[in-house]
Amino acid sequence: MTGFYFDKWKKIKNFYEKNSKKLLNFNKKYWAGHHPKNIVAISEHVNHQHKVFYDLFKKKLIDNFKKKNITNFQQLFVNYLDAYRYLCPIKKSTKYKYLYACSGMRREMSYFANTKIKFKCIVPIRDFRSFYFSKIKGRYNSTKINNFYLNEAWEQWKHKTIDYLLLKKKYPDKFILVKYEDLINKKKPLIKC
Repeated sequence: MTGFYFDKWKKIKNFYEKNSKKLLNFNKKYWAGHHPKNIVAISEHVNHQHKVFYDLFKKKLIDNFKKKNITNFQQLFVNYLDAYRYLCPIKKSTKYKYLYACSGMRREMSYFANTKIKFKCIVPIRDFRSFYFSKIKGRYNSTKINNFYLNEAWEQWKHKTIDYLLLKKKYPDKFILVKYEDLINKKKPLIKC
C-alpha cells in the first residue's frame, strides 16, 4: 500500500530530511504517469512535493499491531487507514472517519462492499482515448499508436472499467462513478454533488 518494492513514505521522508535537491531532480525525472516500467514514482506531479509525517504514521501502525489481534484483511486495512491519518493529517472534519486515495483495489473494494462497513468509493473513469496517451507516454515515453501499445492500454482500462461498472450495479449506494474529464472541467459542480 505504500510502494512497489520499497516503503514509499519512508523514502519521501528521507528525501525531505537529507536532500531536497535530490528529491526535486527525481521528481522532474519520474512522476506518476511519467516513468519507465518497474520504476515507482514518489511524486504525483512534476511540480508537487509531498509532506509526510512518517514517524507518527509508523508509530501508530506498530502500536496498532501490538494492541490488536489482526487476523484478516479488513482489520489489516483499517489498521493502515488509522495510521494513514497521521501520515497526512486532514484539517477539516469529514463525514467519514478515514479518507484514502488509491488506484486499483477493485478486489478489496468488492470485499468491503460485501460487509457491513459504511464507505463510499469514488471512481474516476477516464475516456480511453486520453487514458491511452497518458498510459503509453508514462510507461514507454511514446505517443505512437500501435497494436502492442493499444492492447496493453486496452486491457488495463477495460478490466478496471468493467469491474467498477459491475460493482456499481451490485452496490449502487457504495460506488460513485465519475467521468475523469468532469473532474478536470467541472470541478465545482461535481464537488457539490
